[in-house]
Amino acid sequence: MKRIVLMGTTLWALLFPTLTLNAEEKAAESSASALTNTPAQTPEGAPALGAKPGETMTVDLGGGVKLNMVWIPPGEFIMGSPIGEKGRDVGEVQHRVRLTKGFWLGKYEVTQAQWDRLMTNNPSRFKGTNMPVDQVTWDECQEFLKKLDALIQNSKSKIQNGRFRLPTEAEWEYACRAGTTNRYSFGDDEEKFCEYGNYCDASNTDNKPWRDNTHRDGYDKTAPAGAFKPNAWGLYDMHGNVQEWCQDYWYGGYDSKDATNPTGSSLGSYRIVRGGTWWGYPEYCRSACRWSIYPTYRSLIGFRVVCSSMHRHEATQDQP
Repeated sequence: MKRIVLMGTTLWALLFPTLTLNAEEKAAESSASALTNTPAQTPEGAPALGAKPGETMTVDLGGGVKLNMVWIPPGEFIMGSPIGEKGRDVGEVQHRVRLTKGFWLGKYEVTQAQWDRLMTNNPSRFKGTNMPVDQVTWDECQEFLKKLDALIQNSKSKIQNGRFRLPTEAEWEYACRAGTTNRYSFGDDEEKFCEYGNYCDASNTDNKPWRDNTHRDGYDKTAPAGAFKPNAWGLYDMHGNVQEWCQDYWYGGYDSKDATNPTGSSLGSYRIVRGGTWWGYPEYCRSACRWSIYPTYRSLIGFRVVCSSMHRHEATQDQP
């Protein structure tokens, strides 16, 4: 298990990121890995007007602020990581997951302009309207989502029965992978990471011992929305920049059994974050990497939003 304490991981997680699974787990993962990650052919729960994987929709928050959403189709994928993957944690047991309903997911991490539109305080350490909001707690995200729901329901938009929330951990990884089975949504080659995500490379001035001094992504700390290449479904910053809260309670390592629409434990002390940060190195930004954090923790964490049932209501050129 990886757990953030203060500004980083525990020493245990840094020194021992991988452990050896027993023979039963190995057999289960070998069976699971035979399935490729594929969206369903006929999206169940798709918007009435129709949407293809990666198709976008813009939600108007007023005041010139937009929220861009990407359609994520239902489908099946292998959650977790294979034995031997660099940076792998013992709890990342591979298992088959089926998501029976599609959903709309934020194209970008929630920006400070979007946050400021609904909230009265901006806790971000690194200010900028197009920068991701950071240093937000899980509870503050819930308050933002309530206000977003209220804004949309009281508006004249054509959103029908739309309710906003955080993604489940399974939804997050499925969307991040976008049909891939590699360490990252762009493949296994870390040489390409600086094209797709913001991590601790030579552009960072903190001089951390793990800093990658051979590459530069051009950003010292957080990067603005849309600064890097997206994954195959058009989602930005799924690797690095700021970690992202998920809806689930932390529930320890995965079970090797198949799961349908998993939502994690119903109780717990920790919540789950995904995606890695500008402060970390690539292996902690992998598609399968997961962390347990107190919901009141305030540091390198932001979020993106999900809407499970929503119709397209306007067609505009996307702006972060």
